[in-house]
Amino acid sequence: MNSSAIQNLEGQTMICQFHNNQIIISINLNSTITGDVTHMCNKCLVDKTNDNNILTIMEAKEQITSYKKQQQQKRANEIEIILTQLQNLFENLEQFKFKVNTVLQKIQNELSQLIKFKSQELSLSENC
Repeated sequence: MNSSAIQNLEGQTMICQFHNNQIIISINLNSTITGDVTHMCNKCLVDKTNDNNILTIMEAKEQITSYKKQQQQKRANEIEIILTQLQNLFENLEQFKFKVNTVLQKIQNELSQLIKFKSQELSLSENC
């Protein structure tokens, strides 16, 4: 490591120029052999070691929040589908009930007429 790199590390807070002014927390030692000092913030470290399983705390929180929103939206969509199906079922049941009531009313009327007819027939047969 060259002397200017050592001086920069002592007593001075360095800021990452790549990641929104994050504070530098490490140095890549492999790059110091060549004389180029690579300062890294926590985001640089994550990027360097990332295999898509390592996130910063903020990224993890954002990902969790996004996942929760997706799950809530998915659940809301499922509930909406179920509600629509239940409403359709209710409407179909109402139509079925109306048709059954209509048929039962016709049967009742026919039975009533048949009873009157048989009653009249009985009374005529008794009078004769």
